[in-house]
Amino acid sequence: MNSTSAPQVSDTPRVKTINDPWTRSLNQFMDELNDTVEYESGSLFLFENGTQSLKEVASKGDGIDFISSVSFPMGTGLSAWVAQKGKMVYLSDIHRGSRHGLNPIRSYLSLPLEISNRIIGVLNLGHTIPDAFSNSKLKKIQELSKEITRKIYNRRYLGFNSDDATDFVD
Repeated sequence: MNSTSAPQVSDTPRVKTINDPWTRSLNQFMDELNDTVEYESGSLFLFENGTQSLKEVASKGDGIDFISSVSFPMGTGLSAWVAQKGKMVYLSDIHRGSRHGLNPIRSYLSLPLEISNRIIGVLNLGHTIPDAFSNSKLKKIQELSKEITRKIYNRRYLGFNSDDATDFVD
């Protein structure tokens, strides 16, 4: 990848609305997170054992993933790199030229979802305002991410069948 190239919003197709309760719950998590910590675009990716890669399972706005054309062992895009490294990426003030449209993403957060030393997914958030995810907002995002991670882990890896991934916000 050219180190001077600007990050790109994912050009992959958006997640289709599925009427199963679990998918609705994951999308509701994205809505509740937005109500608590405003963002403009967000994507929730989960690790798929069958393909050994990340798959977008919920989104808000246009969804978001940078460098989607770059491949890593856990999939494509910056989300896969974050999952591989297990490290959060926060770009607080991305300067992007006018060629990126009227409302370019200026703040970007990619957070690995980890439990029991296992990365089970990645949460990406983007905003057109620089420094959109202040320390207090970042702490709240991390708290809510731990909750969704626990619920996903319990369902997918421990076999709990509850479809309820909701009620993350007090």
